[in-house]
Amino acid sequence: MSTVSSCQPLTQPSLVIPVHHAYECPNLRCTVHAPHTFEYLAPVPPPRGIHHVILRRFSNENNPFPRKNRWEIVEQPSFWLRDGHQVYLKWYGVVTLISLDEDKAPGWKVFRCVDGDGTVLTEVVAREEWCLTKDGLLEASRSYLRSFFQFLC
Repeated sequence: MSTVSSCQPLTQPSLVIPVHHAYECPNLRCTVHAPHTFEYLAPVPPPRGIHHVILRRFSNENNPFPRKNRWEIVEQPSFWLRDGHQVYLKWYGVVTLISLDEDKAPGWKVFRCVDGDGTVLTEVVAREEWCLTKDGLLEASRSYLRSFFQFLC
């Protein structure tokens, strides 16, 4: 029996299915007409105590960093994003955030994501009010005050 597997990073087999005939294979595009195994790979869960951050690509219409390969942090984390903080990214694992202050856009903060060896894996962008910086704290205060006064009116 041969093994069908994937080389995606940071995955682990979560289900191994023996396949006797091609029509039994869960892979809809299976072209293996001999007995084989199918491995469904699941992402490795984040380590205990490390915060998970959800990423997505910027759309072409509202990208504050055109022609830059950066990921947007989708949801406001339950913690302040700051220089030196460790977070878990689904396809990169545990990374350390390093502030990238030389490249700015109004309302946004850029971080390099560095692994344990010091290799830059990717760059992520967060709304400034989610970051523990002077500008981020000011923007967060303004945002909360606006919400509060809208609630009162």
